[in-house]
Amino acid sequence: MNADGTVTMPANGVETSTYSGRIHMYPAPAFLSDTQEIVVFFSEQDSNQDMRGMYAQKLDLQGNRLWSDEGIILKDLSYNDYFLLMQMER
Repeated sequence: MNADGTVTMPANGVETSTYSGRIHMYPAPAFLSDTQEIVVFFSEQDSNQDMRGMYAQKLDLQGNRLWSDEGIILKDLSYNDYFLLMQMER
């Protein structure tokens, strides 16, 4: 929703990755005010959840995927665990 209250993305959200046979978990969004875009970081996992990696996707305010339909690889799938570090405000 933009500053004047207009909804810009689809009501049920958008898929950050369309990579089939994978599970996309633990999304962490960040808003880029300079470019008016959203970057979503997420855990990418194989269907058995044995292998994990870190991916990211950039979206415009209409919900269009800007970094391919699968997103970009930050850490490819491996048997290691990767976690996003987020600071929570109190």
